[in-house]
Amino acid sequence: MIQIRKAVPTDIDGILQIYQKETPSPSPFHIESEQDFFIPSPSYNKNTPSPIQSIEGWWVALDQEYIVGVIGGELIDYINSEIFDLMLHPNRRGEGIGTQLLKTLTEQHIAQGACEQWVSIDKNFGTNAPFCIAQGFEYVPETLEGAKEWGIVYRYKRTIGPMKHP
Repeated sequence: MIQIRKAVPTDIDGILQIYQKETPSPSPFHIESEQDFFIPSPSYNKNTPSPIQSIEGWWVALDQEYIVGVIGGELIDYINSEIFDLMLHPNRRGEGIGTQLLKTLTEQHIAQGACEQWVSIDKNFGTNAPFCIAQGFEYVPETLEGAKEWGIVYRYKRTIGPMKHP
């Protein structure tokens, strides 16, 4: 049975194993060490400080004591939230784990007041787009070009709560 819970610092080794299995080197998302874990999303300029400064905002999926999936994200302003990463152990795709992780993070974002949720998908990892579309995300026709090593990323968003006025 899968359990979803907030990530804690002792989860970093298990999270790193998911990243190393899921992202082929030399991807800019291939994480080798705990220090590399706190990296910015491709939607952020390389010169901008990383929005990920702690394990806060990260959730893990556990099968017994083993981490089989991870998701992270935060509010980026008073109405928008960003999903920085959603990764699963490659052998655990298609089991609904990603959907459970996304639901949990979305509930957190709604509780924090978010109205919209955004995600970036690297052109080279386009297999994630069908999952996002199935979850109600819509392509936003603005292609972002990140740092040269990131290449092209596509932006998707969905409404998760009623729109607020400042």
